[in-house]
Amino acid sequence: MYDNLQPTFDLKANLMHQTKVRHAISVDRYGSITAASKRLNVNPSSISRSVSDLEAEIGFRLFDRRARDMVATEEGREFIDQARRIISDYDELLQNAKRAKDARKALIRIGVAPALTQGLINKAIVHLIESDPNLRVHLIAASVDQTMRLLLRGDIDVMIGPMSIVSSETEFSCTPIGCLRPKLFVRKGHPLADKETVNRQDIEDYPLISSEQISERIMNSEKDFSPLRTDTSRNLHLVEYFPIVRDIVRRTNSIGVVGHEYAGSAHFLANFAQLPIKFFERIDYCLAIRRRSQPSSAIRAFEQAVFRYPPFSVEEEHL
Repeated sequence: MYDNLQPTFDLKANLMHQTKVRHAISVDRYGSITAASKRLNVNPSSISRSVSDLEAEIGFRLFDRRARDMVATEEGREFIDQARRIISDYDELLQNAKRAKDARKALIRIGVAPALTQGLINKAIVHLIESDPNLRVHLIAASVDQTMRLLLRGDIDVMIGPMSIVSSETEFSCTPIGCLRPKLFVRKGHPLADKETVNRQDIEDYPLISSEQISERIMNSEKDFSPLRTDTSRNLHLVEYFPIVRDIVRRTNSIGVVGHEYAGSAHFLANFAQLPIKFFERIDYCLAIRRRSQPSSAIRAFEQAVFRYPPFSVEEEHL
């Protein structure tokens, strides 16, 4: 019956009627204008006017007025029941949108590539969480290609990675944050650990452990390093996760790659020795987000934390 009268009033297309409709729903729920006004803390005349305006617009009475209460007419019952469902759906839509917004504000998903650089943002992450205890951090460390795909798909919000590769993706907006200076390191007691000088020939007999990104620089180096060029499967391990690299180096004669910031820490120096050789050139790093995304407050807070506690060096290298 209500559908036949629909052309004069379309609640879905006229959310400006929300207040009037909510008033009518409350009158039906509480049985009278007086009871509804008390529940809603609204002047009875406003509720009465809302009901009258609706009835005039839709062309039929919503309620039978009685001495002490109001009862929905047959047409009014159909209208009010449908209106209640629509209003309920609308309220749920708004609540879901607010929950989603709050969830986005309370979560930041960070990708770091390659994984060996993950430990360099410890201070920034700790500062971020200390500054906002309600913020939740999801930290992902993977290869450069994997992390870029995650950012493109929207599976992470921000990425830290090598500028030369990440900036080639036109969908990304990149901000320089310094440079990584990879160093070779070995365990204490390694045959090369106590040498005052180490050359490329000295390390040819030992397996090298590197991330995909760093190994790419080795393979493309202008300086010839014959063992890697002739038999990479024998001389080069590709391991993205730095704690594994660290454990392998601690237990074997393998040579690992580490950022020079961590290589100067007390924890590192207690177990490992940095080899005195410049084996790599610097790798410039950036912080990247998607160009078409509006940075959230969480992303801005992370950017501020990174610049407050720079993970990468901004100074010239000294061997």
